[in-house]
Amino acid sequence: MSEKNIIEILRTPRIFDMALFDWFFVLLCVYYISNYVQKLYPNMKRNNIDIIVLLFITLLGIYTHKIFNIDTKLGFYLNLNKDLIR
Repeated sequence: MSEKNIIEILRTPRIFDMALFDWFFVLLCVYYISNYVQKLYPNMKRNNIDIIVLLFITLLGIYTHKIFNIDTKLGFYLNLNKDLIR
């Protein structure tokens, strides 16, 4: 019987077929980056900053999955990988 490492344990609980750990990490990054951008541009509306940061992180995630050849359903729908997984 093989033991799971900490990342496998953290990625076991899932919401909408995405690990709860990943959801938490992405939302935490959006929160901190949005706060940083809000300090740089205090006159910009908070909603606009959140949308821009969320789009940036989404594109960064898609690009990162493509670089490391990680097949995802979204990658299949975007024609980045050949086979539909799961």
